[in-house]
Amino acid sequence: MTVEKRKEFLTRHKIALWDIVTSCKIVGSSDSTIREYETADLGKVLSRCPIERIILNGGTAYKIFLKRYASLPLPYIKLPSTSPANARPKRKEWFNELRATFKDS
Repeated sequence: MTVEKRKEFLTRHKIALWDIVTSCKIVGSSDSTIREYETADLGKVLSRCPIERIILNGGTAYKIFLKRYASLPLPYIKLPSTSPANARPKRKEWFNELRATFKDS
């Protein structure tokens, strides 16, 4: 799928993508080396956008999110990482968990 098609899909389904880490020191692309990071200001986003749920892509994003935003009054879920560095990328598992997340929507 092209980038343009992906953007169209996200827009059509009212899905926003946002990195929880806005800046950091990192070696290569390994999440395990993330240091001295700053997180996104979700308060600002939530005050302007009708967010219904937050889906976190992988364990590192989930841990960082919890450190600052665990008390948000929104449902949030951690999905398996889709990073190529993930030793166990299970496409079927990821989609099954995503479907389960939206099952009651």
